[in-house]
Amino acid sequence: MPVELHLPDLPEVPISLGPAPGAPQRRRKPWHLWLSDLLSTYLPLLLMAALALVLAAPRPPRRRLQSLPHCPLGLRRIQHVCLQA
Repeated sequence: MPVELHLPDLPEVPISLGPAPGAPQRRRKPWHLWLSDLLSTYLPLLLMAALALVLAAPRPPRRRLQSLPHCPLGLRRIQHVCLQA
């Protein structure tokens, strides 16, 4: 049953809301197509929001490796290592 709307300025022109009478009914999409459309629409937005959160997060301070005075070019040596079997 279509709803008709009559405007006060144009009382002789009926305007119907909804599908036209006698028009075929639209079938619903299968759930996998509906989900695919939803993901393809919102996935870029969700990825950009996640990237913005990751880039805005505070980073831990970097520790600088201090070279030992007796090692050239900052190379470190392992001394006095015992492996037990």
